[in-house]
Amino acid sequence: MSDLSYTSARQILTDRPASASHTAAMTQARKHIVSIDHAGTYHCVSRCVRRSWLCGFDRYLQKSFEHRKAWVERRIADVAEIFACSVLSYAIMSNHFHIVLAMVPAEAKSWSDQDVAERWCRLYPRKKPLDQELKMAEIAANPERVKLYRARLHDLSWFMKLLNEPIARRANKEDGCDGKFWSQRFWCQRLLSQKAILAAMTYVDLNPVRAKIAESTSTSKHTSVRKRGKEVRGDLLAAAQPLRPILGCQSYNLPKISEGEYIDLVDYTGRQLYPGKRGVIKETEPRALDKLGLNKEHWAHKVKGFGSGFSARWFRVVGELEEMLEKAKEMGQRTLFGVGLARFLRKI
Repeated sequence: MSDLSYTSARQILTDRPASASHTAAMTQARKHIVSIDHAGTYHCVSRCVRRSWLCGFDRYLQKSFEHRKAWVERRIADVAEIFACSVLSYAIMSNHFHIVLAMVPAEAKSWSDQDVAERWCRLYPRKKPLDQELKMAEIAANPERVKLYRARLHDLSWFMKLLNEPIARRANKEDGCDGKFWSQRFWCQRLLSQKAILAAMTYVDLNPVRAKIAESTSTSKHTSVRKRGKEVRGDLLAAAQPLRPILGCQSYNLPKISEGEYIDLVDYTGRQLYPGKRGVIKETEPRALDKLGLNKEHWAHKVKGFGSGFSARWFRVVGELEEMLEKAKEMGQRTLFGVGLARFLRKI
């Protein structure tokens, strides 16, 4: 399989000189990427402060914080149950985590005022049940507050805030300190096409394998693909069900492949990209690639791009070429960081 040298050809990434493309990436305000009023799918990354291994084994302190990965995984499940969102993929690493999720405003609009009040109070619970009931009644009786909280419950920034803050407080309490736990604001990129969504999901699920802390997807703890695998293991009917969000609203439409086909696709992709840690490469290509009309080389470059060419730190929008050009036009820019790579992938 041929390889793409992203660092030696920045023009491939942007179709602009290096300095101009760098500026384009830096000046894309989040308001141009994240729409509060409209549905959108995003790949988000939160890192620990100074990239310290505050959720893994800290070699400097010679102390393990691995148990905090379970905190993050449980918190993702708790917040996803409350918000109008669909969690598609996640991976909790030692100093950061990835999550692919869709915000679904239509779901929040379908809730009653009482539903909104109940969900909001689950995020900020009172110690006494009576106080909790009174608080819910107070919110439900106030149309302005209901409107405010309903909007927040399908807001990506509020989702990440209510995911991250309790983890930070709990970790600081455990360490007997204060200060920041998560570094800066989370990074996010908008995923414009189903192929981009599926590639981002696959990249996220393969993070422990790529980082060489797991030999396979079945042994990569605290990932959504492992959770999917456990749910369908030994159950052919479950494996044949259409691919659905792992958490949250189940109405979100993913690419037309099955749960089993997605798991096979992730496993196959890992074998293609990281063969040294994955044993013998399967001879047959997964059915999902045929269903999506993709060749294996295009797919491998697309997934690998999320670790370099489509890095979440700089690339704020990922999709097919025409979609990215349209988004650039909407934002009043001639191009976007990543358009050149999308054009390159189109030729494969």
